[in-house]
Amino acid sequence: MENKDNQHKRFNMLRIMLNTNVFCRPFDDKTDPEIQAESDYSERIIELAELKQIKIVASDILYAELGLIEDERKRDIVLNEINGVSQERINTNDKIHSLAQELGSLISDYSDDLHIASAAVSGCECLVTCDKQLAKARSKIESFLLSKGYRLKILAPKEFIDSFGD
Repeated sequence: MENKDNQHKRFNMLRIMLNTNVFCRPFDDKTDPEIQAESDYSERIIELAELKQIKIVASDILYAELGLIEDERKRDIVLNEINGVSQERINTNDKIHSLAQELGSLISDYSDDLHIASAAVSGCECLVTCDKQLAKARSKIESFLLSKGYRLKILAPKEFIDSFGD
């Protein structure tokens, strides 16, 4: 018999969005120990999605950024991975663009603004990213989003895995 907490987790699966760099990390140069560790944590997140323990939400910006991957083999593998684990796709709309423009005062990369806005507007609990600049600015970003009524955590892959069992 499942206890009430496990039933709650099963029926209200954690919704997360992965930045493009999380899907791509396993293909980066793993001679750097930090990149190797991020790759391992990224792969563990994908495994959680394959086991249906989390719900990965994809976005139009994720698919748009795939077009920037020059290596066709890598692009196809990453696309297949995304299609295999994503349970929902969020289309960019005026609300996302508006929020992304407002985020521009905190982050200088409009693609990152769109990732964050897509995650927030779609009701994701967190955006997982390997982007160090987003990690540095996360408290400002999270506070700004909260002021707009959005609860979104920005976490590195390790932070997500470490907090997942809580």
